[in-house]
Amino acid sequence: MTTVNITIPDILSSFNKIKREEVLLSAIRHVVVGKLKEEKKEAEKAIKGIKKYEKRYEMSFKEFEKNMSKNGDYRLHEDWVDWSFQNDVYNRTQEDMQKLQRLFGEI
Repeated sequence: MTTVNITIPDILSSFNKIKREEVLLSAIRHVVVGKLKEEKKEAEKAIKGIKKYEKRYEMSFKEFEKNMSKNGDYRLHEDWVDWSFQNDVYNRTQEDMQKLQRLFGEI
């Protein structure tokens, strides 16, 4: 665990240490659950984008990237940029969800 100093409302500081920690941990749990839901929605949106390109090109991103002509038209390049972005978003959300799930398990 890492110690963090935060400023809390005076009313919260009036509780005993155990009650204060219960309130703060409950608040953190609530935030973590909300962030997990947000990350899941973002991942689902990215998956839709990825599947759209997989269907359009009938191949995975890696195959598309490998076979993409260096002199391809601008539409191919724009699709590559967006497809790459969707993959990055999906990968980031997966990592963040794993961290949030571990955090939830620790609190």
